[in-house]
Amino acid sequence: VQSSLRCNRLVFEGRRNLVRALGAVRLVHGDSWLRARRLGAYLTSDRKEIEFIRARGVTAVTTRTQPDGMRQTFSASGGTVSIVLDPETRTVKEFELDGGPTRSAAQVSIEDSTGTVRQVDARYIVGHDMTPEVQHLAAWEPVVFREFFSFSRSSVTSWACGDRAEVTLADSRLTRLDLTGNAEFWRDGIFAEGSSIGFDGAGGATTLEGEPARIRARKGELEAPVIVQIHYNGEIQGHGGIYGLVNRADAAIAGGEEGPIQVEAEEILWTEAPEGLTLRGGVRVWQDQQLLIADEIEESVADERLEARGAVRSVYTPRDEPPQAPGEDPTEEDQWMRGEPIEVTAARAVYDQSLIHI
Repeated sequence: VQSSLRCNRLVFEGRRNLVRALGAVRLVHGDSWLRARRLGAYLTSDRKEIEFIRARGVTAVTTRTQPDGMRQTFSASGGTVSIVLDPETRTVKEFELDGGPTRSAAQVSIEDSTGTVRQVDARYIVGHDMTPEVQHLAAWEPVVFREFFSFSRSSVTSWACGDRAEVTLADSRLTRLDLTGNAEFWRDGIFAEGSSIGFDGAGGATTLEGEPARIRARKGELEAPVIVQIHYNGEIQGHGGIYGLVNRADAAIAGGEEGPIQVEAEEILWTEAPEGLTLRGGVRVWQDQQLLIADEIEESVADERLEARGAVRSVYTPRDEPPQAPGEDPTEEDQWMRGEPIEVTAARAVYDQSLIHI
């Protein structure tokens, strides 16, 4: 496949094997093309291939057919681009894309045959160790990553931002995304933020770190120095001292009122299938005036069961006023119902709805 070059003005420097093109530049090679205001291209020693390109005011697009027959379109735009080519395969080995004076003016996007687009916007983007199958990108100041469908840019399926990002795409799929500095990430209804976020598509987990890192999902909120979310089952782990808020509408502890529950512990394991919660190390669980303290707490939503182990202390404040005839002394059952705090201590306690078994 031959390459073609069109422009308003062309200069060739034979000693340097350098081609300079000025004004309405268009370079085409097969299904790949590049438009720019200015372009400089260095040729190989035999002058048969291009090995390096530098262009200003650039838009570049390349389309290829993958081994499985699916099409992939790679596009880039920005103020200045430098490209290192492999003369033998005629593919991009490395590139540097500078957005110019406008922040977030550099853009790289990869679209697969299903119309799914993975897009990176940044001030500066570098592609390294590039192959037709795998693209490694590094981006800086600031970085925004989006995943959406080409037929509707508002149909965002994942979104992330940070001061710096490392992105790896294999066969157009996102396999790795590492964000540092004011990092935020949204995917599958889960929002996360921290000083660093690592999405590992191949390993099936997202790791957050921060002081603290935070994650918000349908089932609640969690803060911890380290948070790990497992993709295939929705499990969330928190380590290093956690604070959480359980948003289950029908949740209640030790017979208390329904509503959000706050938790503190050293570690948390939050599962979806089966739905449940495990807290370890200096556990404190409270809901309004209801309090539960233990070394470890394990909850099963399906079984409507919560078990506390190790130095258990439960403080329960009933809210119902008991029926009582005038002049009668309150019974022990009346004291339970009147609203006066009731404290229970044990080595192990199992809570089944509003019943306490020790």
